Amino acid sequence: MDSRADAAECNACGSGHLEPVTLPSGHAAQRCGDCGLLRADVDQASQELYESAYDASHDGFKWTARLKVHREAMAGRHGRLPWFQRAFLRKARPAGGGRMLDIGCSTGGFLLACRGAGWRVAGLDISSRAVELARELVPDGEFHCGELGGAPWPAGTFEAATSWEVIEHVSDPLAMVVQAGTLLAPGGTLTVSTPDWGSWAIRRHKAPNYWPPYHLWFFGGRSIRALFKRAGLEVTALVRNRIAWSETGWPRRKRWLALPWLLWRGVARGEGGGRLVVTGRKPGQ
Repeated sequence: MDSRADAAECNACGSGHLEPVTLPSGHAAQRCGDCGLLRADVDQASQELYESAYDASHDGFKWTARLKVHREAMAGRHGRLPWFQRAFLRKARPAGGGRMLDIGCSTGGFLLACRGAGWRVAGLDISSRAVELARELVPDGEFHCGELGGAPWPAGTFEAATSWEVIEHVSDPLAMVVQAGTLLAPGGTLTVSTPDWGSWAIRRHKAPNYWPPYHLWFFGGRSIRALFKRAGLEVTALVRNRIAWSETGWPRRKRWLALPWLLWRGVARGEGGGRLVVTGRKPGQ
């Protein structure tokens, strides 16, 4: 596991203007006074927690549900991808069999869709069990089990990289984005999703796995932009979903009953729906 980022400065913008705060979960954290990034004051290794998600039910992670989705995909029954993954597939078109990398690929469902869209795919995950199932689902993909810093691909290999709901778990987000940028060809793009701290739905979320020691970092629009800029990538898109839906953690019936209120909070008040999706481009070409 990579060591934690330097605690004396903000991981996103580099500012030393940090102030102690308490998260809604009761955990201690440091907040950057310049870009607003929050960093939890915990040292639990994310790898241990994440690997446990593939063995049992643990504070909201249910391996049985993941395995069911995997078996359905193996049988040709593919579930609906999250909105941000569907958006990537619409907008990012491979040129001549372009190569793409999914960082935190889990059991490979998204990579299977990318392969169907014409990409030559590769995936990386810290869970050996997840990588084993991803290889089973996408046998012609390239996979690596381990940290991004130990990835086997040479610099400039990929035209695109993605990382869905991963950056808030890692020990050093800046190092992750820098390492991903190294693997991109000039002009290549990195697209990342993360919970949106600017949204009421995330600040009030009840699920334990939305808080430390699972989530170590809490990003808003300003801080994720600052992070990509500091890592040397030009931000070309920053998208917030407007209405909280799955992000509420509520049963579906309650969401439908509360839809007018959700519209009011997300759209009328501009508080967003709970997800940030940022795309950065590597200079060149």
